[in-house]
Amino acid sequence: MKIKNELKNNINVVSLSGDVDLSNSPQVRKVFTEILSDKNAQILVNLTDVTYMDSSGLATLIEAMQKAYKNGGSFRLFGVQGAVKNMFEIARLDKVFTFCESFEA
Repeated sequence: MKIKNELKNNINVVSLSGDVDLSNSPQVRKVFTEILSDKNAQILVNLTDVTYMDSSGLATLIEAMQKAYKNGGSFRLFGVQGAVKNMFEIARLDKVFTFCESFEA
């Protein structure tokens, strides 16, 4: 798994690739914790290149989303597709998260 964090137009774009699972969720959590140390953090998570995500990956995203909203920020996802998209739908998290078509959207 790879993690890339870029600041574009005051939005933290966190791009994940590969598998997001129990073995690397702590790394993802650490990136979100650093970003969320600032109030009103705007986060856009790019999941285009994520091929697999388990429940610990989902839990990490849920935790970061809750902290972002609590601190007056925002948390959105884009690029969710394939098996990862199915997992969001099965868990009914497609009703919880805000999804964007692209960074521009």
